[in-house]
Amino acid sequence: TDGGDDAGNAPTGTDDGTYLVYTYNRSDESNDDANTTITVEYGSGLTGWTTAEHGTAGVIITVTDSSPFDVVEVKIPKALAVGAKLFARLNVLIAP
Repeated sequence: TDGGDDAGNAPTGTDDGTYLVYTYNRSDESNDDANTTITVEYGSGLTGWTTAEHGTAGVIITVTDSSPFDVVEVKIPKALAVGAKLFARLNVLIAP
């Protein structure tokens, strides 16, 4: 974020002991836009990312419908970490 952003809307990552919990806000507009793809990716390094998919490799994705943003929580099992390292990132692609 920068000085003009609302830091309260920035994604967060927490450790609940079993999962890396990555939480972000998503607008209905971006969710409904066919040209916008929003995914969370994870990995044990900063290359070779894996897309988090609900029900795959123990990943749990929960969406709480809210206004003005939905809250998306992605739980990635810490057991997927290699060398005790696990990273997550938000990947947003907007097609022309």
